[in-house]
Amino acid sequence: MALISQEMISTIGRTYIKGQEWMNENGIDHCESVDVALAAETYRYFWKPKPVKTVLLLPRDSQTCSPDLGHKVKSAWLKLGEHTSPNAFVRTPYCLGYGEPEIVPTLDNIIAEKNSPIWHTLAELVQRNYSPSLDLVPRLEHKARILHELHRLGIWITHPSLFGDHAERPLIQQWWNGPGQFLQTEAPDALLIAFGRGLYDDLIACNVPVADYLYHPQGLQSDEHHAHQRRIVERVLKFNH
Repeated sequence: MALISQEMISTIGRTYIKGQEWMNENGIDHCESVDVALAAETYRYFWKPKPVKTVLLLPRDSQTCSPDLGHKVKSAWLKLGEHTSPNAFVRTPYCLGYGEPEIVPTLDNIIAEKNSPIWHTLAELVQRNYSPSLDLVPRLEHKARILHELHRLGIWITHPSLFGDHAERPLIQQWWNGPGQFLQTEAPDALLIAFGRGLYDDLIACNVPVADYLYHPQGLQSDEHHAHQRRIVERVLKFNH
């Protein structure tokens, strides 16, 4: 289990302030605090593999308002070695409470939240089964196996923006100039893959050395798309072995 360095915490704080200023200037309302960004990073570092072979660039697709962060996820059973997973509620794939209201019983307003389609892609990457229609316990077991397999294979989910539900190019550029630079020392030889063609284009525009992209599940509309997806999954698996 890796820990966030004080230098990274300071960098996140400075980058968050810049991003908040940009959103205020552009009239964008946002309910998150820097504590949410730090909590999301705490999850990321808990699951950081050693070594990192592939970085999956994946924005957080929903905001986590600051009061939500105080609710705890019933995830004491989820361990990495002898260490127990963080349990603050954050809308990130590394937090099992996201999309699973039964294990965040004190947070009433997530009852309608559904499981993110990212789980289908993560399951495909690690060649594991996953179905959102399973009952709670087997579904959580599937997710836990996927997270452990991502860790074993050296695949690290990274958010290219500090803000949930916002990954505009200026925010991506701020992330890359700040926390993103730590990838050069933490994952110097890693293969960078974007989740989504649109994100891939944005990352390229921000001079992030991303190698390729995976389609969102709903974006797989043709045989060509499916062939591309298989090729990238095979590339990641080959690179990580």
